[in-house]
Amino acid sequence: MSLRSYKVKVRVTRVVDGDSLVVARRRWFNFMLKPKPFPVRLYAIDAPELSQPYGTDARNEMRRISSGSLRLDAVSSDRYGRVVGVVYRRNRKKSLNHMMVAAGLAYSYQRYGKLDGIDEAEARARKRRLGIWKAGKSQTRPWDHRRSMRSRVRRKRAARWRLRIVAFLILVVAILLGMNWLWQVVEELTRSALGG
Repeated sequence: MSLRSYKVKVRVTRVVDGDSLVVARRRWFNFMLKPKPFPVRLYAIDAPELSQPYGTDARNEMRRISSGSLRLDAVSSDRYGRVVGVVYRRNRKKSLNHMMVAAGLAYSYQRYGKLDGIDEAEARARKRRLGIWKAGKSQTRPWDHRRSMRSRVRRKRAARWRLRIVAFLILVVAILLGMNWLWQVVEELTRSALGG
């Protein structure tokens, strides 16, 4: 079975943030076999990170709308091994993906694909100034926030390496100066021992 045709009933075991879940398959014999949970990234949306404004609001909204029985339509998998897909509530035509964007708590993120109707949902949320759109365009988009965090980590890592190199050079200089001082002490001791 290819991943594109993978449709399964699931239940949420954990909400990671506004666009990531951990789910387990729903089966009639779950009481006998404990299904192994797996991570899911919602397709074509990007919610604010938890460290950003509205990040916890997005996670709380995802917790609220993801309760109960759900259906996962897998689209692909990402580089982190998560299933990327569209998640529907039972007997609903709107997906959780659409609901998050319509609530103004996620951006339409079409870098890897397009989901029908998601641009219109974002336009309506923007027009009504819901969630992330309250601040207008001043809100940093999640993909820009992650990029700046990665560059900040790289700068810190480079600074740590520069500090280590400087400390090593200081140690080498101290050892060389210390050996010169030690050599002078030995010469003085030998001169005084020889009576010179």
